[in-house]
Amino acid sequence: MIDLNTISRGSGFLELKKCCIIFILLKDPFSEGRSKYSFRNYCTEDKHLALNDGTEKIFLNASGSGEEISEGLRSLLWFIARNEASDRFTRRLNELVKENISHEKWRTDYMTFAMKLEESRREGKKEGLEEGREEGNLSTLCDLVLDGTLDLSCAVEKARKYGVTDEADFRRRAALLGYDLTGK
Repeated sequence: MIDLNTISRGSGFLELKKCCIIFILLKDPFSEGRSKYSFRNYCTEDKHLALNDGTEKIFLNASGSGEEISEGLRSLLWFIARNEASDRFTRRLNELVKENISHEKWRTDYMTFAMKLEESRREGKKEGLEEGREEGNLSTLCDLVLDGTLDLSCAVEKARKYGVTDEADFRRRAALLGYDLTGK
């Protein structure tokens, strides 16, 4: 969808303009400690074969070491992560942020966004807790089946309230949880 505005209808693939998508994150998405991760499109079967379509995805990690990036980018990421301005650009950016926070419409929009973000976090946490409980209950059912306390068909029936549809689905979920119900 991003490429729709970068090429005219009927134009060839090679006429696509360069496209760079930048994600600025507070935490390291790949747990490698880097401040910058750059990706381009390569053939999965042959890493030496590049698509050369001009697209690049960059993940900037504000909690990274900062060793492999420029001083300016390091200052910007530091500002984003800690809200501390350390150079001319980030001091100016800080001034603009403070000016806009005092602007009533912007503040209202920002607060609305912040509330929606917090609501999404709460919903995600609630869903995660529910999934964790379901996994725990399914694990308990698997343990009961394995030790012979409960037969498989009864466990499947009890697991229906967790979205299990049939015995094959129960076995699949059990396997994902590390249980081998072969012969049960």
